[in-house]
Amino acid sequence: MRHIFFCLIAWMGFLPSWGHARLDDTERRCVERYGSAERPKQRVIMPEPLVSGATESTYHFQGWALRVAFLDGKVVAQEYQKELPHPSGKTIKAEELQAILEAEQSGGAWERSATHPLKADKPEMIIGTALLGGMHWKRSDGAGATLTPMAYTIVFYSREGIQAALRAEAAKEQKRRKSMPKF
Repeated sequence: MRHIFFCLIAWMGFLPSWGHARLDDTERRCVERYGSAERPKQRVIMPEPLVSGATESTYHFQGWALRVAFLDGKVVAQEYQKELPHPSGKTIKAEELQAILEAEQSGGAWERSATHPLKADKPEMIIGTALLGGMHWKRSDGAGATLTPMAYTIVFYSREGIQAALRAEAAKEQKRRKSMPKF
């Protein structure tokens, strides 16, 4: 009987992990789920970092590219985007969106929000995103998510990821103001 129990435990260890990288997961956990990551390559046009100063990796999973940002070894932001060509097209469909939001609940509940997690204090960004069709959510633990206009990507930020991104944005703005000429 003990032999069967140990065989069952060993067999379960070889099963693939289901689901996507989760906010606050470790890099090791992401590698267990998806295999080795692809580090960003030098390109003519580099995507804007999810969180300034974070280490980013891209994982490929069942027709999706997941760009993940790590700070202090934990996932603080992640972007889901379909790889092309994709059987269902490049926009994220309602049922795909629902499945991703459910996978990212982590014990909390997502509620629709009128504001982008990183742009809550910029009304011009809120209006522009709303006009173009973007949608936003807040989770009960302070995490946020945004579906980009045209529904090509959905980006999740942990509370720590939001705080780090806002600090980086404030430092960038302060540097910009200091560099302005004094007329």
